[in-house]
Amino acid sequence: MPPFNQLNLAFFECSMVLVIAEVQKRVLYLTLNRPEVRNALNHELISQLLRELKKYEKNKNISVIVLKSTGDVFCSGGDIQWLKELGQGSAKKNLVASHHLESLFYTLNIYPKPVLGIVQGAAMGGGFGLLSVCDYVIAHRETTFSLSELRLGIVPSVILPYVLAKIGESQTRALMLTGHKWKAEQAKASGLVHDTYENSDQLEVTMKVLVQDLCKSGPLAVAQAKTLIQDVKNLHGRELRHRVSRTLAEVRATPEAQAGLKAFLNKKLPPWM
Repeated sequence: MPPFNQLNLAFFECSMVLVIAEVQKRVLYLTLNRPEVRNALNHELISQLLRELKKYEKNKNISVIVLKSTGDVFCSGGDIQWLKELGQGSAKKNLVASHHLESLFYTLNIYPKPVLGIVQGAAMGGGFGLLSVCDYVIAHRETTFSLSELRLGIVPSVILPYVLAKIGESQTRALMLTGHKWKAEQAKASGLVHDTYENSDQLEVTMKVLVQDLCKSGPLAVAQAKTLIQDVKNLHGRELRHRVSRTLAEVRATPEAQAGLKAFLNKKLPPWM
């Protein structure tokens, strides 16, 4: 039998389901599935996650995305062996891999549907980055969070724009430069985490209420709101005033908004509910 070398391992992983996609009612559950390496990010996992996000992006029957993982750790960041091999490879391949990773965070950040993150165990490096591009995060009370890349001699540059936007410059500097670990309560105080849970029953109740709330919003309005949030951060003065005024005028004239307003006046549920 030939040795199970890196080439064999790469082929084996390509044939594995590293991201489990399940649809339940109007919710798409995307589950990271590399528990043996603490759900570390590598090329194939990133590719599968991007593929599933693209597949359901325009699906009108999906209202909420839930990002979670198998095993005891949500995500330990980048796969160390993979990062090491990229650093030893060609500059072109190394850069392409960085763009590929960046596209994952960018896609999640601008995704036209609400993205809910469920985290347990630990979220480190790229795992921290994944939570930074979620719209809502629920964490187990014992979860730890860290940006410890500098201790490996690398910089979390791809996730930095999203981490800064989520927790601010002061917290980012302190966490990144020290490599300290946060507990869930610290992460919640920073704005990275929005709610915590102690057990699976409590999580189920919290998720049920949250998903119901997220499904009450008009899907077009959700997509427009997420785009507007990104644009408003980069606009100022007259350009900002024009952008928000134009958006309000355009959106309230859409069939979705008219249906929602009519339903409210008639004390009925809007069509998307």
